[in-house]
Amino acid sequence: MPNLKLKDFEGTPVTLIFLNPAHPDGLQRERVMLLTVEDTGIWIENQKWTNDAFEKMNVPATGRRATFFYPYAAIHAIFVTVPGTSLPEKAFGA
Repeated sequence: MPNLKLKDFEGTPVTLIFLNPAHPDGLQRERVMLLTVEDTGIWIENQKWTNDAFEKMNVPATGRRATFFYPYAAIHAIFVTVPGTSLPEKAFGA
């Protein structure tokens, strides 16, 4: 089993699962680019969110990008993929 660190995934797409009471199960899932990992949370970017943010603020998006900070308290999980084969359920005692 590799020694995984979230910082190792900086610069790669990840699936962010975060708290959102407006969703039926209270969680929202979004594919985002993980930019930077800090002690208190993560910096991410997402093209859809960028477009929405600039549109709502009536700011031209030309030559700009929006980045978003998510504190760990607002994150339910982060899903990443790593090289290798999946384990069968039997490996977990199922």
